[in-house]
Amino acid sequence: HTRMWFASIWIFSLHLPWQKGAEFFMKHLFDGDAASNTLSWRWVAGLQTKGKHYVAQAWNISKFTNNKYKNIKLNENALPLIDQREYKLKPISLSHEENSNENLISFENELNLENQNLKKYKNIYLIILSNNVRKLKLEQKVLDYKLQVINDQKKRFEKLKIINEIKFKSLVEKIKFYDVIHPSIGENYSYLNNLRKKYNLKLSFVLREEDKFSWEFSNKGYFNFKNNIPKILNKFNLQ
Repeated sequence: HTRMWFASIWIFSLHLPWQKGAEFFMKHLFDGDAASNTLSWRWVAGLQTKGKHYVAQAWNISKFTNNKYKNIKLNENALPLIDQREYKLKPISLSHEENSNENLISFENELNLENQNLKKYKNIYLIILSNNVRKLKLEQKVLDYKLQVINDQKKRFEKLKIINEIKFKSLVEKIKFYDVIHPSIGENYSYLNNLRKKYNLKLSFVLREEDKFSWEFSNKGYFNFKNNIPKILNKFNLQ
């Protein structure tokens, strides 16, 4: 509840731009995800599912905080924000060819490498980006947390080579072909695309079969995906 209350109060009671709130969250959240964070703020505002917004209620906050916050004045009759822009759904872009490259790139959004079939790769690099190449500068404690979970992955998968953007730049000046575990939307994806254009890299994006299959259920909101979870589990014998 807390994040939804925060976003609703920010937008409808304080009348602040939702984009600034989303930016604030991304800077400070340990588990911040660009796509989830942006869409959640848009949903609260009534922009993602147009006309359907979330308005925090004082009684609800009081109930779930054991009456810590009483009689707070909120705009509980706010109308959803309006934006005429439309964003069409796009299929995920993959260009992976089996056994195409010896080098694999990953970022902190995929830290389950020891359970993937990666025997063919000579080198597996996990890139941790500093604020020097991020458009949105993260709090140092967030960067420290990312490094902590990456080091945990290293303990479980010793073949991994952890590098920063400086070391990766020296690599791409020599080697142009890489497989990439799809980094999804966000700083990592933007960084990689910029580097691809600058150095004419040939990147083949890789997705787990579970992710590719689940993608078709990810275009109509949370409940559509939830209703298809049994089908996903059955498909991959995960029950």
